[in-house]
Amino acid sequence: MDVDEANWVQKAHENIDKYLHRGGGSNGNEPQLLEGTNLQNTIGIAMGLPLLNPAVWSHDEIEQASRGELVFFDGKSLEAINVIVNGIRECCNGDGKMYVTVIPIELYYKNKLYEVPVFKVQRYHHSEIYYVDNIGRYYNSFGDWRDNNKLPPCKMVFPQNLELKSDGQGDAIVTPPYHTPADETSTKVLADVDIAAGVVGIGSAIALMVVSGPFAPFIAAAGIATAIWGTGRAVKELVDRGEHGQSIDPFTDSTARLLWLGIAASVAGFGAMGATMRLSAVAARGIQISTALKILTNVVNATSVALNSAAIINNTIYLIGHLKNMSIGEILLNVALIAFWTKGTFAFKRSSVIIKEVQDQAFTHISEELPPGSRSDFAELRSRVQTMLNIDEIELLQLFNSAAKSGISIRECAEFLINGMRYYDVIETLSPEQIETLSSLRNFVKDDIKILTGLERVSSTTGADREETFKLVLSMWETYSKSNRANVDDVHFIPGHLVIGHAPPIEITTIPKLSPPLMRFVGEHLSKIDTDAIHEWSITDLVKLQDRGLFTECPVTGIGRGFATVTLNDQLKISVRKLQTLSDEDCSTMLKMVSELRAENITASSKIPSNVIKFCVTKNRLRFEIQRKESVEWAAKSVARYENLLNIVKSDLLSHEQDRLYTFRTEASMNKADVVIKKSKYQPAYMDNMMAFVSEMEPRNVSEMVAYSEFVMSYVVETAAQIEKGIQEGTITYPTDGKKSDWIRFKAKETVFENTGPLREKLNEMFSLVDDNDMVGLVKVAKGMDDFNLAFVIRANRLRFGGRVSAAYHIYKHGTDPPSAYIDQANATIRSNTYTVSMGQEGDTRIIIFNDENGGNSVVLEKDGRGLLCSFRAGGRK
Repeated sequence: MDVDEANWVQKAHENIDKYLHRGGGSNGNEPQLLEGTNLQNTIGIAMGLPLLNPAVWSHDEIEQASRGELVFFDGKSLEAINVIVNGIRECCNGDGKMYVTVIPIELYYKNKLYEVPVFKVQRYHHSEIYYVDNIGRYYNSFGDWRDNNKLPPCKMVFPQNLELKSDGQGDAIVTPPYHTPADETSTKVLADVDIAAGVVGIGSAIALMVVSGPFAPFIAAAGIATAIWGTGRAVKELVDRGEHGQSIDPFTDSTARLLWLGIAASVAGFGAMGATMRLSAVAARGIQISTALKILTNVVNATSVALNSAAIINNTIYLIGHLKNMSIGEILLNVALIAFWTKGTFAFKRSSVIIKEVQDQAFTHISEELPPGSRSDFAELRSRVQTMLNIDEIELLQLFNSAAKSGISIRECAEFLINGMRYYDVIETLSPEQIETLSSLRNFVKDDIKILTGLERVSSTTGADREETFKLVLSMWETYSKSNRANVDDVHFIPGHLVIGHAPPIEITTIPKLSPPLMRFVGEHLSKIDTDAIHEWSITDLVKLQDRGLFTECPVTGIGRGFATVTLNDQLKISVRKLQTLSDEDCSTMLKMVSELRAENITASSKIPSNVIKFCVTKNRLRFEIQRKESVEWAAKSVARYENLLNIVKSDLLSHEQDRLYTFRTEASMNKADVVIKKSKYQPAYMDNMMAFVSEMEPRNVSEMVAYSEFVMSYVVETAAQIEKGIQEGTITYPTDGKKSDWIRFKAKETVFENTGPLREKLNEMFSLVDDNDMVGLVKVAKGMDDFNLAFVIRANRLRFGGRVSAAYHIYKHGTDPPSAYIDQANATIRSNTYTVSMGQEGDTRIIIFNDENGGNSVVLEKDGRGLLCSFRAGGRK
């Protein structure tokens, strides 16, 4: 098989996975009790040898084949098989029956992937295990095989410890790529010679298939090369053969005789290697094989060769569909491959017998997967299928196969077909209007199996009879289709759930609990957006919040991406996750308040009722959309003269960035930075001066722009405090023609902005402290952990600020003694025993506040699996 360097390991893993599931899901390591022809045929199929042509069989041979007593190989193929059989029997003290497990070895050389088998054999369960390779050598341990096998120099991958074990996810546990023992430094000079001998194999059955074709000169050359290479290994080969069960008698074994003569070509050994190359290797060398055989190989591979009803039905449909177009030889190969992969018996049947038997076998397996009480119902279904569904039995099998590909198990499919048979009579009792609604639903779902799946789930779960179930689902569908049918992308059932568009699945048992407003919301909003953007959604959560007043008391008028953010009454965007963290009382109160807001309340934040501000904004730290809008407009006006800052403010800001501007606006107002005092000679406002300085600092985002501004405001406050101290000490005199507080702020503004040198020096001083004491960096935490474990992980790490500017501002405003100890003291408070956790409004952040016994507190933010320090105030500081 041609495969490039980047993909060969993955392809090798896929090949090995097929063996993991040989004989059933993850049952590949279970040994198979084999004897006689079954042993020989299993070896032949594992080695990929060409089968006999049944068209020339005698009557006696056909009878033997039908009883499973005929070997499907002859000539050189049978010789290669018997070499391995003899090796197996020698390991098993001459027993005629033994346990055998086929282990695949994947070989890679020059962009081609080959497969050879190793046969793991035991006399009986739990007895000593031997490993017999494709040339009849046996090994008494995995380590012996690993170090002494005769594979040609190349790379290889194989099941770990030659055990077909699952990783729990349905994939085999496989080794990393290895080099074969022959691929050593001392032997790499003649690597091409070895691979030519190993892959082509002058004595192999595969080589014999093409020896008269265009490859004949190449094969002859490979044989000569093999002889040359073997000479240098004669003595080592003789010792090795003796240790691994191969003959070293020069009078009875031709290969041993060549070894003794010192001209050891080892043709037989490498010839057997060639015989093991599987169908893919033949195809890789351009050998023409029939289309039917290629299709069969794909069918066998696609079913993961698992012994389950789905695989049997799949192969049954394939066989029945292709038997008329297949030669008798291809039928033999089909039977042999299916017997190999399912660990069945190698018994040959004529096509007419196969059709009847495989069809009955498929239905038998379906019946076996049903509970005993349903088997008679399934027999009734099978007899009624033509009149009820207007299909024949082959089409019924195809329906099972289609259901399996859609993720519906054979048992589920059968049980719901049985229920469908029962519903068949119920449908006839529906009114014309209900039948019309049912037709509408079927038109969107396009799969009656899925409809019946959902209907049966709700019937069995709620105890409702079938007519009640029909009425429930049809009523729901009628309501939905009337509300927003034009926007439906897709509607389908999965077991127990209805999925509308891209919305999260709705458990059918919750449908009776959906209020009409919630149903409209599902149709109008959830079906429009990608599931990936709403991975935090749960219809069950919405139903619970409905009990608090969401949808019923307070209308939901929009939906946002991310962490389940909804818009309440066009006024407030909030995450469902945030709503869930509120107490029942607070959530109900907030929803009621928002629901009572009218259009006039959103024209300005000042028009929001004071009780709403107090409860929603102050107590629960929520921000209304009008507050965010006004904050952005205020910021844009404040930085209008500075293009770099205006570009930041006018970018597509996230909600938390808008909230940062809201906080900034509040702080600027408190510090009189943007307040013009009426009838005052001394105006303290300095917003434009501050933005000029901030613009020169070239902030990259809202966070840095606000942090620089907060640093400046803190510096102005400190300057004002120094001026007031000077007045108290008599070193500064203030004029009596104005208000003292206004003049002090005015003087502080002049002092700071007439010469910004000291301000810059202070900022750089803080930056040096930040850099010298490693105060910036994020902590990674696992996403989705609960509050307790989040706090535990936070405490186990050293928390720092997320940005350099933010760090400089905080250590300046809330400085510690000494300032360099800020981070250490903050983390000491984090390790205290008291903390509270709250959810951000958008549901994508958590705020953890740690308090110490001295009244200090540290604020930590977690978002998207990253933790950072927001602020720290030591005990006793304001």
